[in-house]
Amino acid sequence: MFWAATILYLVIGTWLAVDVQYLQGDALSRVSATRAVLFSRDPHLAAIGFVFTPLTALAQLPVVALSEWWPQITRWGLSGVLMSAPFMAGAVVQIHGIAADRGCPTWLRWAVTATFALHPMILYYGANGMSEAPFLMLLCWALRRLIRWFTTDDVHDLVFAGLALALAYLARYDALAAAAAATALVVAVVWFRRGDPRAALLDGIVVALPTALAFAVWAATSWLITGQALQQFSSQYGNAAILDQSGGGSDGGAAALAFSVAEIIGLAPALVLLLPVVAVLAGRRRDPEPLAAVILLAVLGFATLAYFRGLTFPFLRFYLCAVPLLAVTVVFLAPRAGQP
Repeated sequence: MFWAATILYLVIGTWLAVDVQYLQGDALSRVSATRAVLFSRDPHLAAIGFVFTPLTALAQLPVVALSEWWPQITRWGLSGVLMSAPFMAGAVVQIHGIAADRGCPTWLRWAVTATFALHPMILYYGANGMSEAPFLMLLCWALRRLIRWFTTDDVHDLVFAGLALALAYLARYDALAAAAAATALVVAVVWFRRGDPRAALLDGIVVALPTALAFAVWAATSWLITGQALQQFSSQYGNAAILDQSGGGSDGGAAALAFSVAEIIGLAPALVLLLPVVAVLAGRRRDPEPLAAVILLAVLGFATLAYFRGLTFPFLRFYLCAVPLLAVTVVFLAPRAGQP
């Protein structure tokens, strides 16, 4: 499954880059940053830059190193495609794993997996070299581990969920919202189950600590090298400066909220119908697993709030978490194996 999805996204990405010559500016900027690390006049790791988190560029280093002998790798942004394709294939594997862990019927498991893998926006972002592919894969990994934790109560699931969220932060800043939601969820569930605030706090720390460390180390490194801890907000090349120059943010109000809702519905139209159904079914079954989807809802909520406050651009990709959210919502329609 992983290799089939990877090859599919690679073929689409290569076709877009070489034949159609459709290249995403954000993806090319990561390729440029990676090349600067290896082949600039002063090659050094800090040349990767600190405006954006580094995972997307770091993952391309081994492939970009080959561009001295095969320049098309960077000329056509193929190193980005070679990065995003396996990451998005990993997201497909995680969605399939969530359905398998729940004990869904084989036909439903494969139907959900195929529908997710072949969603037009999943195909596109698996093929274009942008940060959405690693971000979605890591969020789906964290989601799968959180869902498993509800059944196993195993601290190892919390550890891996925390690590996945920390790596997701190194792909996109939006992961901070997911990490905060996951931490709050774990604290609330443990407190409710055991009535022990100390145990709840400790389990919450297990989930939150990796992301907190990733945030602190990345900010401290940026401050030591550039004098600015959060360049995304303070740098002349950061998001805030670009918004100020372009006037790309919203003016707030009902129109901004309507835009965000329209983006989410456009990506996953059935969510409006299925989320209430899953909530009712979970209540009747006393099934806590659907609560884990709060990490995806948190990312969508963050994107909606950021656009409402004029802090970001009206880009469809900021709401891409609606697609895996719809996939797992369909999975939650089926009872866990052994439940009535």
